[in-house]
Amino acid sequence: MNMNKQAYEIYAGIKNNFTAKYTKRKDNESIYYTCVRQAYKDLMFRTIKGHTSKYRETNLKQISEILEKYHDQPTIDLIHKVFKVFEKEFDDCNLDKTQLFGKSQKVVNMAFKYLCCFNVEMDYSKCHIPLDSRIIDYYVERRKMYDGITSGYVPTWSHIREDEYFEIQNKLKEYYLKDRIDLEPLEAEYIIWAYATIKLNIKNINKFSQSEIDAYNLLKLEFNNL
Repeated sequence: MNMNKQAYEIYAGIKNNFTAKYTKRKDNESIYYTCVRQAYKDLMFRTIKGHTSKYRETNLKQISEILEKYHDQPTIDLIHKVFKVFEKEFDDCNLDKTQLFGKSQKVVNMAFKYLCCFNVEMDYSKCHIPLDSRIIDYYVERRKMYDGITSGYVPTWSHIREDEYFEIQNKLKEYYLKDRIDLEPLEAEYIIWAYATIKLNIKNINKFSQSEIDAYNLLKLEFNNL
């Protein structure tokens, strides 16, 4: 089987499973609100000392309106708009602002992932990979494998700066293309995330779907064959 076709079929299988599990829509919710609400769960605000849920509903409403109105703009522009939404809350509550960009990129990128699952029509080729700890793990592993870098500072997704964010986004695409995953970033993310997740839970590999196992084997073979 052609590697590109194989990668696409693995991505499609994982996406179908992900869609069935995570795309629950409440009555009278707009599709954008649903996707932002789901993405908001991935932000781990509990890691920010002093954070409360006081601004949650206001933030969800404003961010969903931003994505619905401006979804055709470059992703970084949307991240900046969401940054300003969060910035008011962080200023009012005197929260750790080093997490502002990381939280902003995560909610925007994950919301696009959910919108894609709902098959909302837009150009997803412009979307970025949502950065989290699993994606960073893949980045560190491939950096060692392809660039020979075995040490040095690596930012966490929640405290990442914009310049670091773009450096990692660019490197991720370089690495997964070397792994012969010729897909758009948001598509490749499904395969990378499944691989990194199973790698951390290898003793329980049989609990994963066949598509996720295929993703693990695809990237594991690529790693071992170099």
